[in-house]
Amino acid sequence: MKILDRLPYSHEPVTLAVRGDAVKVKPYQIVVWVSISVEGLPAWDPRTPRFPAILDTGHNHNFAIGRSQLLRWTGLDPRLLAPRGTIRDKGQRLPLHAADLWLFPNRPGFPDVRVDAEPYRLRVEDGIAIYPDASAPRLPLLGLRALTLNRLRTVIDGDRMQASIGTALPWWWPFS
Repeated sequence: MKILDRLPYSHEPVTLAVRGDAVKVKPYQIVVWVSISVEGLPAWDPRTPRFPAILDTGHNHNFAIGRSQLLRWTGLDPRLLAPRGTIRDKGQRLPLHAADLWLFPNRPGFPDVRVDAEPYRLRVEDGIAIYPDASAPRLPLLGLRALTLNRLRTVIDGDRMQASIGTALPWWWPFS
């Protein structure tokens, strides 16, 4: 199943509007659209707001977001998300919180979200990192651990400046 299908990224800076905020995206950053909800919901709730995150294979955890971004863009207070422990980053301990993370599919070949498809639930059993605003990433980060733990195939086509993410195809051998 394809989640992101030839999602373009740019060599030029881009500005996005997110819930009244102007968000600057630097060149060569792959922007994905995600949502966060409390952990364990039985299904996707379409009222849950979506916001941009950077696909960052250099980020070795599931997901990182600043506290005020979480409050402004999702409406969730971190105290509503169960604690899951801590991680260390740049000499500081950061809280991990239980949450469901949803990755929105794009319209194939375009940066906009598909309105006819539900987002894909990413398992983030270790939780998401919530940074204090002073040390938060400029934009939330979707990290390599989330892609790996969810067994997603990620292809970055530098020639076409596109990224694709999908579930692994079932392996079968036609000759039994």
